[in-house]
Amino acid sequence: MKCSVFLVAMALYALNLASAQSTIKLRRLGGHEDLNHTNYIDHEAMRVAAKYAKNAQMYFQNTGKHHSVVNGTTLSRRADSGDIKLRMLDAATWVGDIEVGTPGQKQTVKFDSGSPNIVIGRDSYKPDQSITARGLRKDFEVAYVGAKVHGSVYTDEVNVAGVKAKHVAIGSSKSNFLGANEDQDLVGLFGLSYPNIGSFDVPDENTYVVASKKQKIFYDDIFQFYIRRNGDSFMNVGKIDKDGVDGDITWVDVDKSEGYWKADIEINGHKTSGTVDSGSTFLWGNNDEVKKILDEIDGVEVKKSDSGDWRGWYKCDNPPEVKLKVADMEVTMSKDAIIAGVQDDQCQLCIVGMDGINSWIYGVNFFQMFTVILDFDKERMGLGKQKE
Repeated sequence: MKCSVFLVAMALYALNLASAQSTIKLRRLGGHEDLNHTNYIDHEAMRVAAKYAKNAQMYFQNTGKHHSVVNGTTLSRRADSGDIKLRMLDAATWVGDIEVGTPGQKQTVKFDSGSPNIVIGRDSYKPDQSITARGLRKDFEVAYVGAKVHGSVYTDEVNVAGVKAKHVAIGSSKSNFLGANEDQDLVGLFGLSYPNIGSFDVPDENTYVVASKKQKIFYDDIFQFYIRRNGDSFMNVGKIDKDGVDGDITWVDVDKSEGYWKADIEINGHKTSGTVDSGSTFLWGNNDEVKKILDEIDGVEVKKSDSGDWRGWYKCDNPPEVKLKVADMEVTMSKDAIIAGVQDDQCQLCIVGMDGINSWIYGVNFFQMFTVILDFDKERMGLGKQKE
């Protein structure tokens, strides 16, 4: 009898794990018209610089080591220059919904594979209305577009695709730094990197990715991005969907010691290495490397920006050819995926230079060509060519 009860219990447990597989629909904020800003690329450069400079600072604070991806001093100077209103201009931002707290409070967030923390704006997350919220009496600071975002850290339940993780650290910002209560509904960031670049002074098991793994809430601790500018976009949780993949998935072992998901990518035959980051736009590289690549692309006029970065411009009605290669998979970027900005009849290419970074940052323009799979169980990343 006891054996039968045990078997039934184990079967129910396995069934519960197997059911912990779901899909979050992602929707895009904005459109091509949002790219028609003369300062759009500068805005994005400042945002990326602020993010990676702060990550490097926290990595040093958490490990005592300097991060290999960036020169933190150079990026910090870049991030602190200029004054741009803190609102999202992204035409390349895909967001999805989660719930935090008990009862659940709906939050629209950007899923960010380039940072580990969950940060939500003041007017959206209300810990005093959650019976599972616990204040840690800790403050946090993150960098966002040349400004420091401050707040308090709580732990609470986080519901992703119908599956709850307990005791997850959430940064409740003192400001609505992502444009809440404006014309867009994005209110927070949901980190999916490893915790050693985190800005919260909490144990690793309080970050979502570690908490979900330790609590075994998913059958497989996997997150799969499938992002298309034109068409359905989604993030699979706990499962892999190969229906939209053209051919095989290439798996890359990940060294989690520096926090990021990194891969080697060829851009028009040039070997590059860097971070696969769903929380950033474009393809960012060191200025010298970017200029070499841009100089060789037919139909692209290479110019130095006011900030000293190399950028490429082309006639919008005649997009250039940009090829990305991962292992044996090669794709030609679509005309929608290569665009970074528009000014009159000129378009700016999504390959952008930046001083202060030692390796590349492959943002959502890369995600529009490849499905990206973050496998925390086996510490590897899967990349598959999207079907056209």
